[in-house]
Amino acid sequence: MNSKEHFARMFSYDRWANRECLSALRAAGSTNPKVLRLVAHTVAAQKLWLERILRQPQSAPVWPSSAVEECAALVDSMAAA
Repeated sequence: MNSKEHFARMFSYDRWANRECLSALRAAGSTNPKVLRLVAHTVAAQKLWLERILRQPQSAPVWPSSAVEECAALVDSMAAA
């Protein structure tokens, strides 16, 4: 496996894992604020690092107050990026 394939596989896994976390939050019925805060931070940090790599200004806080659906949208956005 070459580096490109390796990174593609890791990004695919990352999207899967983030979506699994969000699915578990939804299934729990009541969103645990501590867990949601950690998931939101994880996805926001990914966005921050992408912006740093692309030499773009930071567009969101590293510790956002996000709802589950906002996190899901950002997960999809990061996967597309």
